[in-house]
Amino acid sequence: MMQEREEARRKGRPVEQVRERAASAGVPAELVKALPAKWEKLGDITILKGFNASLLPYAGAITDAYLTVLGGRAVCVQEGKVQGELRQPTVQLLGPPGSSTVTVHTEGATKYTLDVTKVMFASGNGTERMRFGKLDMVQGEVVVDMFAGIGYFTVPLAKHGKAERVFAIEKNPDSFHFLEENLRLNQVSHCVTPLLGDNRTAGDEAVGKADRVLMGYLPPPTEFLPRALQFARPQGCIIHYHYLCKMEEKESVPGADFQKACEGKWRFTVTYVSTVKSYAPKVYHFVADVRVEHL
Repeated sequence: MMQEREEARRKGRPVEQVRERAASAGVPAELVKALPAKWEKLGDITILKGFNASLLPYAGAITDAYLTVLGGRAVCVQEGKVQGELRQPTVQLLGPPGSSTVTVHTEGATKYTLDVTKVMFASGNGTERMRFGKLDMVQGEVVVDMFAGIGYFTVPLAKHGKAERVFAIEKNPDSFHFLEENLRLNQVSHCVTPLLGDNRTAGDEAVGKADRVLMGYLPPPTEFLPRALQFARPQGCIIHYHYLCKMEEKESVPGADFQKACEGKWRFTVTYVSTVKSYAPKVYHFVADVRVEHL
């Protein structure tokens, strides 16, 4: 009886349902076993992880199987990690042929429109994005988002926070396009100034004015800390700093990075450290809130 229950439970799993449908559509048994068991849903698009190229001749049947079980409009495959300084995804459409890869993804009360083949979206950062909609902010804050992307943190902060002005800087033209779209979609264009360019040169109008600076970028944006300090209001500023390290180093790493960047000219205090997600074996993605004041 227990064995029968386990078999029923196994068959009830979405991946097993997908495999059964693919097999019934003619996908060879040895390839059915290779169908991805991991995926990400962004809006009405499913992105498969770990897709084997040997499955491509059966793209139509595989697409139908995933759409039937998971719902949605299109299926894509992730071929590798996010690439380069512009954080470009390696995602391609699997099917149906000719489908648009633009979707609208809803997270809480925030909507994000994006093309999954052109810009990244890290679902694992969802808790941190939602935190920005609940920050204990002072009315009228000026915020600089140094790596705005499509508005991952800018939009929830502008929509639910108390910022008077957010300067959202983004270097990737594709991401910048969707940043502007998301400002309109979420009706926050009135309080956000989008700036296309490298944050080391863009955003001079915000220098010395920021009550809060967002540094949501990986690999860790250590080399950008001097620019973050330029944006910081001398009387006091909170810098949200993202970084990678082992669990036992989570308290020491931001302190060491700020010690070097501040050069004895700024006082800094790490007020908050949180684990965002697992990043690699024994390596985690953290965020630290660091208050800085000019001496």
